[in-house]
Amino acid sequence: MFLERVFHSNNKNQAETMPRDDGDFLSPEIASEVIQPFPTPSARNDFLLSNDYNPVESIDWQHGKRDEIDGVVFDMLDIQMTDGTRHVGSFTRLPHHKRRSNITHLGATAWTTGLEGMNKAEQLTLAKRYGVESIIVKPQQNLTRIGRLSRSAHNLLEIGMYAAPHFYRDPKQFTVGGKSRGGMTTYTATALAELHDVNVLYGDYIALCFRNGLKRPSDVAVTAKKLGNEIGGMGEIASLPLRTLLHYRKTLELAPRGVFQQFKEVPGLLNGEIGSISEARLSPNAFGYVYLEEGDGLSRTSEWEEKITYDNYPHMIMDVRAGGSHLGACAGPDSKAAYLNRMDTIMPLIAREEDTLRKLGAQAGMYLHIGAALENPAFNSVDRLGEEYSSVA
Repeated sequence: MFLERVFHSNNKNQAETMPRDDGDFLSPEIASEVIQPFPTPSARNDFLLSNDYNPVESIDWQHGKRDEIDGVVFDMLDIQMTDGTRHVGSFTRLPHHKRRSNITHLGATAWTTGLEGMNKAEQLTLAKRYGVESIIVKPQQNLTRIGRLSRSAHNLLEIGMYAAPHFYRDPKQFTVGGKSRGGMTTYTATALAELHDVNVLYGDYIALCFRNGLKRPSDVAVTAKKLGNEIGGMGEIASLPLRTLLHYRKTLELAPRGVFQQFKEVPGLLNGEIGSISEARLSPNAFGYVYLEEGDGLSRTSEWEEKITYDNYPHMIMDVRAGGSHLGACAGPDSKAAYLNRMDTIMPLIAREEDTLRKLGAQAGMYLHIGAALENPAFNSVDRLGEEYSSVA
């Protein structure tokens, strides 16, 4: 296998692979014995002593809402963080013989959406098409608290780490992705992952918004000019197959409590925190794909294009499509087809190379990018990637 050859050619340190269980699911009690806590590097001490360190206190495994579709189990569960923050997340499970990877996919909901509809359909696709289990988390659910993007990102990573052993999955390696607010949350989580001593192998970020915030009247004007494009976005969504539209009809969170919680997320999405955090902490080795549409007034694509360059992030692919809209980027047929094209490469590649990627540690994303580019030209947007391959193969 390609990555195995790369691994041995670079003489990386060996690491033990995680054994797989023989049953459909491994009990939390057995998993906790097999997967021991990882040591905490000294570099994380400041973070561990800060207010941002906020591990999960508990997940209510017993009293959630359960659903099953085509053999995929969905558990909608309450999550309590140490500082009292409450989240609700959707956790998928597959029978062992259908699970192709021990790597969990972490996601967050787009603004105004809940865990049904489009988000549930995406989890179902990950499970049925790729054999990948996933967790998608809603914004914090405390009535008296205002949402903060960095806190949502920190919490998402801690939820993934806490839940993984309960499903006998790797607690240190993840893929992430999301749309709009979900993409912003997971992009920020990728930047913060090193503080949690975890590795994001790949991130898929769609319709990211407001990298530099919405701070001046001119910012509002630029966004307002393109709002008319959303009419076209509605047309794109209307053109989707009926089966897809039936999945999507429950996407929006319309209950009064849900609407209230969603609006409290707005300050954290408009203050430019995503830009400042990624500028300070996003690793140049981070591997991911940013999909934007130029007609999306919320994305303000030039802000992202200015920062996500080959020189800054050689393994972060920047894909800006002409025209389009925010709705089209999030749910249109072209965006969906491009997403599946990427996932059809990434998810099987990770499943095949999982053990090698674990051994490669923080450099896994770089080598995963090379492997993906050899299989799919969508990941080979720069000729210079070939130079990296020739230096390690």
